[in-house]
Amino acid sequence: GYQALEALKVLVADDDRDCCVHTTLLLGNLGIESRWVLTGEECVREVLSAHRNGEEYDVCLVDWKMPDIDGVEVVRRIREFVGPDTTIIIMTAYDWSAIEHSAREAGVNAFL
Repeated sequence: GYQALEALKVLVADDDRDCCVHTTLLLGNLGIESRWVLTGEECVREVLSAHRNGEEYDVCLVDWKMPDIDGVEVVRRIREFVGPDTTIIIMTAYDWSAIEHSAREAGVNAFL
């Protein structure tokens, strides 16, 4: 199943730079191509520009708590433009039960 993994293109969005670097290194060790951004706005911009160029991200790992816009709002904006194809996973160190409903309505696929 490694071929499938290697074909994946992942975007990591987290305001913690170390977390971004660590996550992309881990993904790289699995042979997964990834990029990272530090804000929700950048995340939305990056996904939309990839979408316009026909180079969709397969997976977005989005931190729930970012200083500019929160993960749920990021997801809402991405879904508006790219539809259901990109898998979006919210990463959080917190209990996500409080946001689960609104996040799923916005189009989140999973929580980490």
